[in-house]
Amino acid sequence: MSADSTSAPLLEDYLVEWMKLQRGQLQRSTWRSYAQMVHCYLIPSLGTVPLDERSTWPGWSRQPIADWLPTADAQPLEDS
Repeated sequence: MSADSTSAPLLEDYLVEWMKLQRGQLQRSTWRSYAQMVHCYLIPSLGTVPLDERSTWPGWSRQPIADWLPTADAQPLEDS
């Protein structure tokens, strides 16, 4: 984890774990494309944003970042 044990996890930490979970769920080419976007663009520009209840996207929204993250009881969207 990039954040120390007393601070909130960082967006980088979440994205790295999310990519691990997606690896078996996506086609190889899709996963590689996502991994490239995450590692080349998202982590370098937003990776240090802490993910706690007080965090908000600077200049973008007043909604806490934590509200955007899935919870343990979140259900996947069903295909219509």
